[in-house]
Amino acid sequence: MSALYVRQTIRDWLGDGSMNVPFYDTVNRDQTPTDNVWSTASFDANFRERLTFCDSSWVEEGDVNVTYTGLPGIGDAVVLAAAELDMITLMSMRDPNDKLRLTAVDPPREASAGSTNQGYQVSYLVEYEYQEG
Repeated sequence: MSALYVRQTIRDWLGDGSMNVPFYDTVNRDQTPTDNVWSTASFDANFRERLTFCDSSWVEEGDVNVTYTGLPGIGDAVVLAAAELDMITLMSMRDPNDKLRLTAVDPPREASAGSTNQGYQVSYLVEYEYQEG
């Protein structure tokens, strides 16, 4: 199945030493980052299609929402500067097994949830393609 492969590979990339911002896996995990700026990711598979009827060859397309959180009151420049550098690095990552490709990244979106969320957030929607078989 693709879910675990996609999630683990992208989490590994986001946690790679070449990234500027610390990554925290927050999917069903209790995390309390103390970093001034940190990132997390959530996943959504959008489409799956069998490529051939003869074997188990198929392709899946989906999105990874990468969210960067900064301390409240520091403005957007610090968070955006760090996130933009990381997005360049992330989009250059390559899967050694040649199963997963990052195909596009959307511009950043404001992702803060007002006073209930004690941090400033921007998020990037990163599109991926996973192929098996």
